Amino acid sequence: MQKGVTMLYPRTSETREVKTLNGLWKFRIDPGTQGFTEEWYGAPLAASIPMPVPASFNDLTQDGLLREHVGWVWYELEEYVPASWRELHVVLRFDAVAHRAEVYLNGRHVMQNTGGFLPFEIPVSSLLRYGEKNRITVAVSNELDWDILPPGEKSVELQTPGFPPRRLQEYYFDFFNYAGIHRPVRLLAMPPDHLADLNISPGFAAG
Repeated sequence: MQKGVTMLYPRTSETREVKTLNGLWKFRIDPGTQGFTEEWYGAPLAASIPMPVPASFNDLTQDGLLREHVGWVWYELEEYVPASWRELHVVLRFDAVAHRAEVYLNGRHVMQNTGGFLPFEIPVSSLLRYGEKNRITVAVSNELDWDILPPGEKSVELQTPGFPPRRLQEYYFDFFNYAGIHRPVRLLAMPPDHLADLNISPGFAAG
């Protein structure tokens, strides 16, 4: 599935519903790419801690390893989807995730996104289990390079005797590299026939 980018989203009304997914999610650091090779997205996330969403995961605890972590982390939330939504068009929307995101729904990969400052969304009507809990899993990377903002050098692995490899990040800006699911997450439910986009092109010649 391809991602979609849109700034505006529906508000709750007589025909539309918005379900906010903010709150405590499960969270786990990935020491490398273990989460992908072991398919952490395929089952409930084990060995996790609670993590607020939206927030910067590397600015909330007193754990120095978490604050200095460079690489992938995993988020997970299980949430009921109403049976009444079965005939509606449902969209999963993230307002911002820094800096890379791989999103899974009930164990299936549904979208990816690069860039931590704009919203992205994907239709998920055909993938949801209505009247049941649904598992949303998000792998997030805070690694920087020259293809995203803010830019930075690729991480470097250092080996200290007696300690596991440590990954470092070099960047050239004067603020901390805050990362995580930074802005709200929502499920949007609307009628199958709905306004999906709006493009206004003013005609100067016609006044």
